[in-house]
Amino acid sequence: MQSGKEIAHWLQSIITCLVDDPDAVAVECVTERYGLILGVQSSPEQMGQIVGKGGKIIEALRIIAKAAAGHRRNVYVLIEE
Repeated sequence: MQSGKEIAHWLQSIITCLVDDPDAVAVECVTERYGLILGVQSSPEQMGQIVGKGGKIIEALRIIAKAAAGHRRNVYVLIEE
C-alpha cells in the first residue's frame, strides 16, 4: 500500500505521458476520513486526452490508483477545471 503523495506523483507521471503539454498537468492529493482524493488539473484543451474516448482512460487511471492504494482505502480521481 502506497501513500497518497506517492500515488499522486505516480498518477501525474502517467498523465504527463498522455498529453501534449506535460508542464500544464498537476495532481493534488487530499486525505479525508472517507478516503483519498486525487484532483487532476490541466488546461481545458488537454482534458479530452486525459478523459479519453467514452471516459476509458480516466476510468483506467481510477482503477489503477485504487489498486495502488490497497483494498481498504477509498480513492477518488477527480478532474478539476
